[in-house]
Amino acid sequence: RSAAIMANKNEDDFANYGKNLGIAFQMVDDILDIASNAQTLGKPAMHDLKEGKVTIPYLLLWERLEVKDKSYLESLYKKELNKNEISWIKENMQKTNALKDSIKLANKYAKKALDAISNDKNKDLEDIINDSAKIA
Repeated sequence: RSAAIMANKNEDDFANYGKNLGIAFQMVDDILDIASNAQTLGKPAMHDLKEGKVTIPYLLLWERLEVKDKSYLESLYKKELNKNEISWIKENMQKTNALKDSIKLANKYAKKALDAISNDKNKDLEDIINDSAKIA
């Protein structure tokens, strides 16, 4: 917003761009924590759950699990995960479409960011979305 004010641009449009970019970017980070490995991330994978971060993919997973599986997922919260537990999470993310739907939601926010500045035709800001926040 403040940069838009200084550049004499529509501050609401650019504030919406920034908000939606931030949400999309954070969601991509949360998705990569589950879908990638430590070498790609530069940090341990599945670290968010261990740190006690409840992200959209985990919320969607929890909502879609049977009661007994919800309890199992809850038992993994703030815990160092072993290979079997990591596999269980990844399998259930795929089986319930929690990760796939998280990606769709991140892309929805990326599109909202692009739509917010569509009248400005700012290639640099569009590239930020296309290069870093939007995922297939």
